[in-house]
Amino acid sequence: MKALANEKGLSLIEVVASLLILSVALMFLSQFLVRSFAISGNQDNRQVALNLARQTMEEWKTGNGIIPKDVDQEDVTLEEDFLEKPLSYQLLSDICTSTNQLSKDANGIRLADLSINDRTYQTYVLPQTIRPDSMKDNPLIRIVVKVFSNDAKDAELETLVPNPAVGQETDS
Repeated sequence: MKALANEKGLSLIEVVASLLILSVALMFLSQFLVRSFAISGNQDNRQVALNLARQTMEEWKTGNGIIPKDVDQEDVTLEEDFLEKPLSYQLLSDICTSTNQLSKDANGIRLADLSINDRTYQTYVLPQTIRPDSMKDNPLIRIVVKVFSNDAKDAELETLVPNPAVGQETDS
């Protein structure tokens, strides 16, 4: 009891020292939280871009992809026959033939921009014909889907589309 009777409270130096320790700890914690929120935001953007690329790739692979008329095509000139129609294998093959000037470095055919979570995503599709020696008369179509946001590529996927008429039996 006598030891407590002599205690008159905390000195100013003790209070300042404890506040300094607390502020340094909070500073490190806040930097950690800010960094983790930034990383989480980037991962969310990449996930949205990847899902958009997957959806676009599946649409084009199954023949349901559509090239909108009202989008300015930067790298490619397309005929009116290719716009606003579901793209069958034959139409994709015709696009590959008419746009053979596109290199692998080109972005490709620009689709409509999409805004999600206050971010705008630009989707490009680059169809190319692949003719292995064993399939000269029946090429595969390689489809590369690229998704950009803020001028940075967030996702890129590719797939091959075979000719659906190959392998089907015909009545003679």
